[in-house]
Amino acid sequence: MFDNRIEVISPGGLVPGITAERYLSDGISILRNPILANVLLRIRYIEKFGTGVRRIMRSYDGTGATPTFKFDESSVEISLPTTVSIPLNDIEEEVLSRFTKGLLLTRTEVSALTGVSRDRAIRTLNSLADKGLLIRTGRGPSTRYMRP
Repeated sequence: MFDNRIEVISPGGLVPGITAERYLSDGISILRNPILANVLLRIRYIEKFGTGVRRIMRSYDGTGATPTFKFDESSVEISLPTTVSIPLNDIEEEVLSRFTKGLLLTRTEVSALTGVSRDRAIRTLNSLADKGLLIRTGRGPSTRYMRP
């Protein structure tokens, strides 16, 4: 564990037949130790096989951070950047939930989507931008907001 990341090193490398690309994208699960995996599943320590990498990647959505994976013949190394959890009020959570990656919204559009007043939308958008959760582009009526 480090101040800015957690590193996990798994000895043994990838299972034969799995490439780094398939490991990161397909959710393929070829068990190195099927007996141990079955025990962990039965005691509910894991929920199912082959979902870990996808869940790791999904957990970083919207954080601006990305885990890194290194592969060689003898190990798989995963570096998980730490992220700071920023407390949000209910309206900030509602507004932030309306932004998908790459979507630009105006204050008026946010107000219409969430049902909050124009003034409340402006205050909330500015608060989210100040917290680094939204990026503000333009000025005045042409101001748009998007997720980083």
